[in-house]
Amino acid sequence: MTVMQKRKNYHMKIKLTLVLILISFLSYGQNNDILKGKPKTLEETFYYLDEMIGDTLKYNFMILPEDVATSRLNFLFGMWIRNDWGLWKNSDLEQFFLRKGVVHPDDMSGIILTSYHRKLNREPIDLNGQINRIERIYNTMQIDTLDNGQIQVTYPELSIGKTTNEELRKYYSKGDSVIVTLSGKKGLFKKNVTFNSVAIIEGYKENKLQLKLIELNKSDKIKTEYKIGDKIDAWTASCSLIPPKNWKKQ
Repeated sequence: MTVMQKRKNYHMKIKLTLVLILISFLSYGQNNDILKGKPKTLEETFYYLDEMIGDTLKYNFMILPEDVATSRLNFLFGMWIRNDWGLWKNSDLEQFFLRKGVVHPDDMSGIILTSYHRKLNREPIDLNGQINRIERIYNTMQIDTLDNGQIQVTYPELSIGKTTNEELRKYYSKGDSVIVTLSGKKGLFKKNVTFNSVAIIEGYKENKLQLKLIELNKSDKIKTEYKIGDKIDAWTASCSLIPPKNWKKQ
């Protein structure tokens, strides 16, 4: 397996893990009667996001660095925002961003999530600053032709101020409790399924967390090789910190 294939497999595993985490912690459903219609402005998206996102996901999104928190959600949840809120379909929300000079739905959803992260942390939204950075990203992008003829596009601006793995570790302290997604088999045909479990952070190994399982939240019908007390290694992207007791976003 080539280095490129390994990287692709790694990123696919991370994306699949984030799907599971997102499904687990979103409190919003298609039949939620609290929310009517679609948001029309950036400010209105905050109300919708407050209602849609459960406390565990909201807590993790809030406390993690801005670049990490938003990038983890923008691929999957951002896709949902782009599709469901009509950012491809001339919606009122799309028109709001077009009037600001933001033309691509990916950038629109990125601004929504970045702004929401700043709102939760009571930081200035700085919409103009966000738009200016998007312009810099495109203006400084580099296009290179590799030896195999493939085209490679890089965005140096995205690397500025990017949180390193070492810095990210500080947000996952030894002794913290996390929710981690594990796999198992279910039914006569041994269908692959996943379930959330609770673990304690005991240490670090390269870019992974060393965990000790303390609770398996699964039905008796799910068979798995994991058991309480097992020690496993997991990517930070697959672990959600459990909010402190009685935590609730103000």
